[in-house]
Amino acid sequence: MANFLIRSDRVRDGRPRRPGHRRAGTGSARWIGLVAGAGLTAALAAGPGSTGLDGAPENEVSFHGAANGTIIVPVIARGRAYRFLLDTGSSHTIVTESLAATLGAAVVSRSEIITPGGAAVWPIVELPDLTIGSVRVSSILATRLPDRQQAVLGPGVSGLLGQDLLSRFAYTLDYEASKLVWHDAGDRLPGARLALEPMQGRFVVLLPQEPRCRCSLRLVPDSGATGLVLYDGTTADWLHVREDVGTVRVASLVGRRAARAVVIPDLRVGQFRLWDLPAAWARRTGGDEEGDGLLPLSMFRRVHINSRQHFMTVEPR
Repeated sequence: MANFLIRSDRVRDGRPRRPGHRRAGTGSARWIGLVAGAGLTAALAAGPGSTGLDGAPENEVSFHGAANGTIIVPVIARGRAYRFLLDTGSSHTIVTESLAATLGAAVVSRSEIITPGGAAVWPIVELPDLTIGSVRVSSILATRLPDRQQAVLGPGVSGLLGQDLLSRFAYTLDYEASKLVWHDAGDRLPGARLALEPMQGRFVVLLPQEPRCRCSLRLVPDSGATGLVLYDGTTADWLHVREDVGTVRVASLVGRRAARAVVIPDLRVGQFRLWDLPAAWARRTGGDEEGDGLLPLSMFRRVHINSRQHFMTVEPR
């Protein structure tokens, strides 16, 4: 898993960069990891009571849950559906080079992607309106991913929805029913309530642990992570960890690297306790990672997120 620092610059024709793109936050990791860059305005295209042509509520979107726990949703652009990852652990939205060309997305700036392995410059493009169920977003700026790196997203996946879009809404990730459900901000959401703290374009959730640890973990709630990730040199060092059980490969858009495979005997998530969790114990790559690690949301039955009011609730499996 790798983290990224994105700096935007002017395009060569002298057009100014858009506000908010001076620096974007780090990307999420998938066992794990993805990154991007964007900005947007958003609106509800239909109310929660509306229904689509098939009779299903328009605020519900069926998603494809991959075997590794990631979520793929249909996104409509210029009247055609494309497959996008929904990644709560990514600060920004991305789009593949091929889809950007298909949509005629103009380059408006460029981003310098800095990693421990070096730097690369990726374009920022302006996308047309995107629709996801009852949600429509406009004036989206997205990082254009080179086609040679599209395989990291998954077969047939054309982009990724990050927190620059998701943080505008309240929604449920229903892993049991394989549905994304958009909510009104005032809806009451079931489950254990956990506070969210904004941090560099993403969120971290505070998880007090057992008294023996006398610590609280700050983990990024990550629908793009395929397993629990903990960073060394953080509060996670205070956790009781079962001896190493081998190594795992941690992947990102710029490569793969090894991490320690460990087992966490007891992880507390609000009022719930999760037992014997496998985890990747990863070395920080450059000090840009937020918090103490990544919390994969696929370990829960349902997750309800209200970013605007800075809380989430979880229902265990």
